[in-house]
Amino acid sequence: MLELLPGILTYLVISSLVWASFTKPSLFAAGILLYDGLWLYRSCSFAARAVVAYRELQRWQAADWLGGASRLPRWESVHHLVLIPTYGESVELLRSTLHHLVQQDFPRDRLAVVLGFEQRDRQAWERAETLLAEFGSSFGYLWASFHPIMPGEVAGKSSNEAWAARYAKRRLIDEAGVDIAFTTVTTCDADSRLSPKYFSALTYHFLTQSRYFIYQPALLFYANIWRVAVPSRVMNSLHSVWQLAKLTRTDKLMPQSTYSMSLALCAEAGYWDVDVIPEDSHMFFKLLFRFGEQVRVVPLYLPVMADAVEGTSFLATVRCQFNQEKRWAWGVSDLPYVLKGWGTTAEPGSVSLGYRVLRYVEDHLNWPVGPFLLTFGGSAPAFFNHQFGISQFGQAFPAVTSYIMTASLIFSVALWGIDWKLKPPAPDARPLLRKIIGLAEWLLLPVTGLLLSALPGLVAHTRLLVGRYMEYNVTQKLAPVVVLDGTETALAGNGSELAGA
Repeated sequence: MLELLPGILTYLVISSLVWASFTKPSLFAAGILLYDGLWLYRSCSFAARAVVAYRELQRWQAADWLGGASRLPRWESVHHLVLIPTYGESVELLRSTLHHLVQQDFPRDRLAVVLGFEQRDRQAWERAETLLAEFGSSFGYLWASFHPIMPGEVAGKSSNEAWAARYAKRRLIDEAGVDIAFTTVTTCDADSRLSPKYFSALTYHFLTQSRYFIYQPALLFYANIWRVAVPSRVMNSLHSVWQLAKLTRTDKLMPQSTYSMSLALCAEAGYWDVDVIPEDSHMFFKLLFRFGEQVRVVPLYLPVMADAVEGTSFLATVRCQFNQEKRWAWGVSDLPYVLKGWGTTAEPGSVSLGYRVLRYVEDHLNWPVGPFLLTFGGSAPAFFNHQFGISQFGQAFPAVTSYIMTASLIFSVALWGIDWKLKPPAPDARPLLRKIIGLAEWLLLPVTGLLLSALPGLVAHTRLLVGRYMEYNVTQKLAPVVVLDGTETALAGNGSELAGA
């Protein structure tokens, strides 16, 4: 029944553009005005938070995190485990991710890396042997695990993470004797390029903050931003600025894609669940329901460069973008788990817990609904109800909603400015021309948001409504061009290994 609820509410609200315009046009128009006003407020807040977060990003990148961490007690005991789940990604893509780990300023002899391959990937062993030969001496430990699909599991990142984490815990903690209380685990996508200061900053905060904290960096989808089609570039520019700005909202911050936590906490919770697709938010609520409100997601204002999805043609790229948005929107499938967990937790009456749950529910319900209401809400009542259209309220209503939407778009200028400062320079255009084109692309956001955010969200809600469950499909990303000049001095590693099932 809880799985039916999101789809029913989604179609009820979207269809209200028609039935409410016939039955209660004035009431519906008043609701649209309130919604548009809320959108204007959130647009203003989004722009302001993006500016604040950008300044924090600059400050964190300039800070000496390694120096600060090295002066803390037990700093020499800290080890970091990195999980890189992968299925079908190229050697070049994984090589780029490992190369950025090699560039960390944290002592690499205390980094353990697991390349989490899928056993069903026939080329996994070949890729693993190539990468272990190249990077085996660059870290304290470098392993490759091969995850078999077990009964009751869903193929995807979550089940792969659980397999790789259990294997690494046995090798690093049980056999090598590393202290689990001073070990973190970082999970990332195959294309996540961490900032060189990431593990130094993580060490500092890990030693000075609660063991129940989850650490979330800023995900920036800029690694190949100038190669992708315009619609995909618009969406990934928006996502990048949004990922940065949302770090300021610690009251509703959720882990996504790349994040870190205490390995002891992860193990105590039973690692990631193996039967879900949305592993990041699911893991957060699993910890929250298990350990209570002491579990928090806190920001690490350091960039993690990632690839925008990219196909071999314009249409292929747009299709890949659509599929990625649909997979992200599939987080709605976790609403039953979240709502049931809220009702059965030891703190169901907690205001902060209830706020987190309801904001999570609102975000997913608003995903496919919001763009439809913003795009068509101002014109629907008069279009479907002539009597309302000729009334005094009906004549003024479209103009008022238009003014609100125009005011909201003004804040896009601030977002465009942050986006321009964050993304790498365009390789083949004059700066002024590219700035003008970049601003014009941001003005396409209402259209691209409807086609590449709302519609994929609607598909995800519909699939959950009719019981057509999604599988985890890796979105296409072309291999980056990476120059390895061989000048890096690698620390002597303690070993690398191919780990079979």
